[in-house]
Amino acid sequence: MARPTPLAVLLGLLLSLTAGLSAGPLFKDAQLTVDLIAEPKPYLPGQSFTVGLRFRPEPGWHVYWKNPGDSGMAPAVTWKLPPSYTVSPLQFPFPEKILAPPLVSYGYEMETVLLAEITPPRDLILPKKLPLAVDLEWLVCKEACLPGKASLDLTVSAQPKDNPDLQGLFDEIRREIPVQNPTLPLQVRTRDGFLEFSIPNAPETGAITFFPFEGDYVDEFQPARSVETYGKNRMLRVPLKKGAKLPDTLTGILVAEKSWDSSGHRALELSIPLKSGRSSTSTTDLPLIFLFAFLGGLILNIMPCVFPVLSLKALHL
Repeated sequence: MARPTPLAVLLGLLLSLTAGLSAGPLFKDAQLTVDLIAEPKPYLPGQSFTVGLRFRPEPGWHVYWKNPGDSGMAPAVTWKLPPSYTVSPLQFPFPEKILAPPLVSYGYEMETVLLAEITPPRDLILPKKLPLAVDLEWLVCKEACLPGKASLDLTVSAQPKDNPDLQGLFDEIRREIPVQNPTLPLQVRTRDGFLEFSIPNAPETGAITFFPFEGDYVDEFQPARSVETYGKNRMLRVPLKKGAKLPDTLTGILVAEKSWDSSGHRALELSIPLKSGRSSTSTTDLPLIFLFAFLGGLILNIMPCVFPVLSLKALHL
């Protein structure tokens, strides 16, 4: 990873903080295009409709998933809606792993759309034209990272024109949103330094990748053991970092090459209490673990990708 000069990082930070206050549904700069879009369907009192924030990074750049990984920052939004309207949290499609040793991030190098559901009040007559607005912040990275922000607005029609291309985009993104599947009784345990996923009665999905919703316990630079098949049961062994602290309940997604269901969903959301076999650490290993933790923290905080994040936190303070 190339290291830009401190002056270049500072200039990029100042430029990105002063840019991006555009009005309208679209923002564009040298690293990223982002726009506010609405699914071309009528909206009705008390019934939610879908809007999206479409991110299109330039080649080599990327934005981040809800869990950014070792470095980065997920996009953050503040909606400006008419009174009594409500909005859901952002729904993130499944990400990809972006490796930049010694760091690994979870994000998007290609076009993606973050979805939100907006619900009008049930007891009001809705206008034919509905104004929406959002304040948006993000971090976009290549060799270095640049924070950005924009204020986007969009007028949605109660009876929009047919737009097959736009509707097709929303349909495609919905298939990339993680889903739960109660018919697949997933089980998870720790064993010999691995997370071991067991999936009874699983379909043939090809290779499977695990993304945690939070935490830093997966060793991303060691290959996961190939999925094994025992009849209709499938197994995935994900390597853990030495001395990793695991949560009591494992949350995340399993992303498969092929879909988990007939609707085409490739990302399976899970929330499972961990079974016995929790990784333990000998007291004789503690000094070495503390040393590596210190070195890892030092490396992380001097990486150029982290400078803008530290600056943002300082500005918030």
